[in-house]
Amino acid sequence: MTATTEPFYNDTKEDIRSRVDIAQVIGRYVKLKPAGQNLKGLCPFHKEKTPSFTVSPSKEVFHCFGCGKGGDVFTFLMEKEGLTFPETLERLADEVGVTIRPFKQPPGELKQDRVSKTDALKIHAIATQYFYDQMKNNQEAIGYLKSRKLSPETVKEFRLGYAPNGWSNLVNYAKSKNIAEDKLVACGLAVPSSEGSAPYDRFRNRIIFPIFDLTGRPIAFGGRSMDEEAKPKYLNSPETNLYRKNRILYGLHHARASIKEKGFVIFVEGYMDFLSLCQAGIKNVVATSGTALTEEHGQLIRRFTSKIVLVFDGDSAGSVAAERAVFTLAPQNLDMYVFILPEGEDPDTYVSKYGPDSFNKQSNEADDEVQFIINRAVKTYSPETAKGKSSIVEHIMPLIQSTTDTIIKAELIKRTAEKLDIKEHHIYAKIPRKKQRSAQPGKEPPVNAADHFIETEEGSFLHIIVKEPKLIETAQKHLSTETFSDPFIKKLFSLIIKTYKEDKSLKNIIDRTDNSDIKKAFSLMLIKEIPSDKHEEDLSHKVKRFLLRLNKKEMHENTKKIRNENNPDAKKKLLYEQKVHITQRGDLVNKW
Repeated sequence: MTATTEPFYNDTKEDIRSRVDIAQVIGRYVKLKPAGQNLKGLCPFHKEKTPSFTVSPSKEVFHCFGCGKGGDVFTFLMEKEGLTFPETLERLADEVGVTIRPFKQPPGELKQDRVSKTDALKIHAIATQYFYDQMKNNQEAIGYLKSRKLSPETVKEFRLGYAPNGWSNLVNYAKSKNIAEDKLVACGLAVPSSEGSAPYDRFRNRIIFPIFDLTGRPIAFGGRSMDEEAKPKYLNSPETNLYRKNRILYGLHHARASIKEKGFVIFVEGYMDFLSLCQAGIKNVVATSGTALTEEHGQLIRRFTSKIVLVFDGDSAGSVAAERAVFTLAPQNLDMYVFILPEGEDPDTYVSKYGPDSFNKQSNEADDEVQFIINRAVKTYSPETAKGKSSIVEHIMPLIQSTTDTIIKAELIKRTAEKLDIKEHHIYAKIPRKKQRSAQPGKEPPVNAADHFIETEEGSFLHIIVKEPKLIETAQKHLSTETFSDPFIKKLFSLIIKTYKEDKSLKNIIDRTDNSDIKKAFSLMLIKEIPSDKHEEDLSHKVKRFLLRLNKKEMHENTKKIRNENNPDAKKKLLYEQKVHITQRGDLVNKW
């Protein structure tokens, strides 16, 4: 959810913004020093020795002239802490004492009318403490955790617990805390009876793993059965408004600082694998929660890093799961590596047997996703025959098609061709036609990067009207989006005009988009000073040049029409229209 897609946040956001000092918030992460009307410091998003990170308290924006990141105080916290917009809103609201009014339920959300988000969080916190207390008093549960070599510190840190055997232990405890049964059911902690009797506990005789959101609040539970015959062995909370399996990674709240520090994340499949690695000192690790890896997981992890190491068990099922994960995450253009453990090992047993140093060494030496998929295909099909080579290409094709970055795609095709000793164009020829155009390198439309566009003539024009919005009225009389040749500039100009119609000051224009490049562009234009103070004169020169360029383009198109027209009367009419158009355009240019 964002400010642009959820307009019901706008009033609250503006209330919070009016009370928040952007310099004070950013100052917690960056040592800022005065630099004219602005503040400067070393960028927290990339390594640098000379400060290029600038904060403008008056404009309420930041921009780094080194890496190009920019935006407002909300953007900063989302980038720095890896928070979603609602999470950022809640954090700042708590700091400045703003109450966030109830918001609409987004389309597609599961209905949970019987319990508010605040109550659901409170119930999960109470249940977490209950399970933890039950574990401390149950020797069988303690014995199991000891058998898995988990230390008391790890158990305490991740609030591991135990759900007693029986049908109504938690239900009765909740009653003592004045928690209604229907709210317990809405939170997924109790199951309604099909016979119309009282609800019963979902988790019974299970080791409990609380699942936390990014801010460290329990929002769901995973339960591992103490009875080896029970099915399923692992049982998770059902999906609720708080908990979506494909949007939650177990342990991410604990790992995110280490992920940013080390520059990559390790994916494992289970709670115990996560806990074992974490206890062994490998902190940049996360696990999925009751589901396979999804594209949403890839989008989530991209907020923290673009490099991941996928760790899977050393059996055939592990290799299949690893391949499926690579195909699933390929559209995110992540820098993926695959570490398949030795036969019969999982991360828990491996780190216990060989130690964390060996695990880290093997992770660092893991095959990248291209090498892994090629090796898998070569083991399955014979690369010695033409049919085998064709089958290998077909096996790899899902990865080629789902990779959206043209450079990565080209590298994948190149390495596959080299491995099979075939020409690259043979692989390109096998890509379905509608995909082939975007798959080939060099075919994507050029777009100016957000940190360079301002040096162009079109970019400098936008810079002027953003700095001096009063000039927009004059400029838009004669210019439209189609005046510009750069697609990126067109997007910016369109947003400027749209915002200007509602707000003549262009205040908070950054909030009008979710596109990170556009946010960076506006933060740059708002902070960077224009060398000349003759804004109106500079604008006039630029508009005149744009009109002349447009006139030349239209002349060229009209000349082609006249040349291709065979009807004498029609050609005569076109010539007359062109003469009138030239005169009108010339008069307009002369005015400037």
